[in-house]
Amino acid sequence: MSNARKCLARVGPPAYACAVNGPRLCSKTGCGKPAVASCAYNYAERLAWITELRPERDPSFYDLCPDHAAGLRVMNGWTLQDHRARPATQAPLLLT
Repeated sequence: MSNARKCLARVGPPAYACAVNGPRLCSKTGCGKPAVASCAYNYAERLAWITELRPERDPSFYDLCPDHAAGLRVMNGWTLQDHRARPATQAPLLLT
């Protein structure tokens, strides 16, 4: 069995992307959990956004595990946009 197939069999859902040497891990220091989301920053516009895990590693994005993606906060004056698809069972967020 190839390394990629072993990796897919080991981590399960396709949300956990695999490279030849194993699953992509969270970029946060000390975290070894599989990544499920990608995050990038636009410093000129004070904007951060989270997307589904990018299909390939990209040096301009940080890979995040579910815990770090859910807990991501930005500084005052910055905007955080979440572009991930929500599961069908999750109710939409209402802003008041």
